[in-house]
Amino acid sequence: MKNIRPTRALEKRAGISPLALTLHVLVVFICFVGILLINFWPDQIDLREGEVSPRAIMADKRVEILNEQATEDARRRAAAIVPERYTFNSDAINLGATKIDETFVAIDKVASTRKPDKPLDGKVVKDLKLKLPLNLGETPLRTLLELGADERFTLQNGALHIFYKLMDDSITEARLDEVRSQTAGLVDEQMAASADDTRQALVQLINDAVQVNQIPSFEKTQKAKREAMAAVPPVMTIIPKGAAVVREGEMVTGDQIKILEELGLYKPRLDSNRILGVCLMVMLCLGVLYGYLFRYRQDFTSNPRYLYVLGVIMVAVAAICRLLMEYSGFLTPVAIASVLVTTLMDRRLGLLVTGVQALLIGVMAGSLAVCGVGFLTGAVGVLALSRVDSRNQMIRATLLVGFSNFVAVVAFQLVDGANIQDVMEAAGFGLLNGLLSGWVAVGSLPMFEHFSGITTHFRLLDLSNMNEPLLRRLTLEAPGTYQHSMMVANLSEQAARAVGADPLLCRVGAYYHDIGKMKRPRFFIENQMGLENPHDKLAPSLSTRIIHSHVKDGVEMAREEGLPDVLIDFIQQHHGTSLVGYFYHQACARSSEPVFEEDFRYPGPRPQTKETAILMLCDGLEAAARTLSQPTPEKLSELVEKMVKHNMDDGQLNESGLSLKDIQIIKQTLSKALQNIYHARIEYPDAGPERKKVTQLRSSQKKSS
Repeated sequence: MKNIRPTRALEKRAGISPLALTLHVLVVFICFVGILLINFWPDQIDLREGEVSPRAIMADKRVEILNEQATEDARRRAAAIVPERYTFNSDAINLGATKIDETFVAIDKVASTRKPDKPLDGKVVKDLKLKLPLNLGETPLRTLLELGADERFTLQNGALHIFYKLMDDSITEARLDEVRSQTAGLVDEQMAASADDTRQALVQLINDAVQVNQIPSFEKTQKAKREAMAAVPPVMTIIPKGAAVVREGEMVTGDQIKILEELGLYKPRLDSNRILGVCLMVMLCLGVLYGYLFRYRQDFTSNPRYLYVLGVIMVAVAAICRLLMEYSGFLTPVAIASVLVTTLMDRRLGLLVTGVQALLIGVMAGSLAVCGVGFLTGAVGVLALSRVDSRNQMIRATLLVGFSNFVAVVAFQLVDGANIQDVMEAAGFGLLNGLLSGWVAVGSLPMFEHFSGITTHFRLLDLSNMNEPLLRRLTLEAPGTYQHSMMVANLSEQAARAVGADPLLCRVGAYYHDIGKMKRPRFFIENQMGLENPHDKLAPSLSTRIIHSHVKDGVEMAREEGLPDVLIDFIQQHHGTSLVGYFYHQACARSSEPVFEEDFRYPGPRPQTKETAILMLCDGLEAAARTLSQPTPEKLSELVEKMVKHNMDDGQLNESGLSLKDIQIIKQTLSKALQNIYHARIEYPDAGPERKKVTQLRSSQKKSS
């Protein structure tokens, strides 16, 4: 709903001291904390584990309870069957390849010192065997020593190739023998040209180089076990409605306490931790709400009436929700706060209040579903009130809130897996909640309007009734001014709608902006009806004071009739500090003394909002357009440009908040609207003598027949 924002003039009149503001926030904080803690106060069922129950306690609804022991056992079984996880060890490949190279280097070194015609010394072979990094028997070692250098080089390359191929596999301790068993086949395949004893020596060398390259990883194994445990769904124990949870005289167990908690029949003892948690929750919620107000809506924080109304609405709705929660969590009317705040203040603030209220009510109920339903239906109420120009639209918004509450409750219940009977029962509470929220909000709205003095669209709709005393008097005492006001209302409404201002406020403001002229109607040209102009006999300065007085007279009449401040602002600001040019120039022409321009200017203030600025432009344009002898589209467009430029040059729009883009749109809208009003008309000819004669003949023929 388009809110009626307090004007800057109203902000200056109103104010709230830091002490009063602190007390206000503190009172709201204490009220919310108290309401929430009531829900956690010890209930009639206050049993401890091991105590004997004095009475039988039955389940009042069907619930599913988490069986922690069965769930834990299932998760342990899932973790037990998880295979061990490994980490690849790249150092095993590098180490094995290095050992192969070092082995062949050592063999080449010894072989290079051996004389071909002499047999190998056994001691030399034994010493070499001890120095080699790989374990080779004496026979394979002799075989390799007796080979030529070129053949050993070929064997070395082949050994490395086969080694790398084997190490590409994932080799755990359990698979080491399996992988080594493949070495002989690869050697026979790739080294077929070598002698059998040479291939056997190469197999022994490679097998000793091949080692485990997958080492057990404790971290990966534990992670896999945790994932397996997390994938196990919780084991639930179903407690049907009407089942005996605790029998009379039975000793209460820990499992029964948990069932009572799940049913909402058991309330733990109030402790300091719970109090601290509730205080922190309320502090955060109110901090966000009032932080938004002080950051973005200082027009509300500077006016105590808005803060008081906001606090009363939020606390009252929270208290109502607490009372109705005894019957059903889905009967909590969060939407009352949404509708009232949106209607009285602002839709953005209404949406924020909806979120805060729904969160706190959800904490109070201990239910995400209650929180979700409250926020969704409250948000629907805010959106449905984006523009309310009649009370019928409020009724439609109420029905929409009721329907959305019904759908939201059904959705959350289905998600929770409730049976169809519980779903329909909760949905019935939801539908009743939505309808009651709208009706209570509509019914209490006049009370909030009366005691707070906040003007809503409904108040404006009432004031737009032409049977209102001031408007009825205006039609009788100053009919020309009345017609002028109606024209200005149409123009300002169109301009306001074009730039996103409040068209209803502009229209009603235009109705009342000139009511001060009723005190001296004949001194204003539109009410003279061709009679003598009384200003012709007055000095320009006196005429100016009479013209100026209609603003002051209008404010006094408006306050006597109890008109809201937003409409009084239209009366005060619709001329701003503009110059009464006609009498100023007349005074300059007549007087030989200096004439001061400020004596001929209205006292102001200048327009403080878009709406009052739009009215100023429309008021001047409508009056000026009447003076055009031939109001062609070109002349009307020139008039609009001239009047708007004059007001801009005179600084009348500087405090209104209108942007250059807004002003351009207003000029286009008003040009088109004036052209539609002063469009060309067909000039009908007078009936000539011959036409009158024919008419008379036809009349006589009808009589004779």
